[in-house]
Amino acid sequence: SLFEQRISVIIMGRYTGTLHKLCEQGGYYQNNHNKRKNAWTHVLQYLELNTVSDPRAWKPPFESPLPPYTEASDELENELLDEQGPKKEETPLRISVRIAPSQIIAALCHVCPEAAKCPDTKGRLPLHWVCKRPSSDPDSERVFQIVVQTYPEALLHRDDAGRTPLHYLFWYHAHTRSARLVQ
Repeated sequence: SLFEQRISVIIMGRYTGTLHKLCEQGGYYQNNHNKRKNAWTHVLQYLELNTVSDPRAWKPPFESPLPPYTEASDELENELLDEQGPKKEETPLRISVRIAPSQIIAALCHVCPEAAKCPDTKGRLPLHWVCKRPSSDPDSERVFQIVVQTYPEALLHRDDAGRTPLHYLFWYHAHTRSARLVQ
């Protein structure tokens, strides 16, 4: 199977971009629930295979599918902070915050909270992108909470156009009058 091929690549030696490709595949199956779920399961399995236990590691303030006191291996951390993807500026977190289930965002933020601080070429943080998620998505609120708990200062960060994530939140969600997201 395709997953077994990916696992053999992981075991025999990771190549740059594996996590990026897995995150991108999660977005390819927007209209097929089973394929989408399987794609995100592969991301989580990849993270589990490439993390290490460390009693000094950061314990996130949110629920994570990974065990407490887990951190990325050095290779995985480099991959989590590497900007690749279709636009050559995407980190796995920035790809995932637009479409991934909250448990994937929790796992990514758990093993590499620094990724929440990485702006794109227009100065937007992952939180700016979270605020553009549709309010009809049941995970939007939880993803917002996870990213804010990971890097609360992101709420005040202005992109190159001078907009904070809250500007995006009101811009994209004013029509829904969703007070829950604003809280």
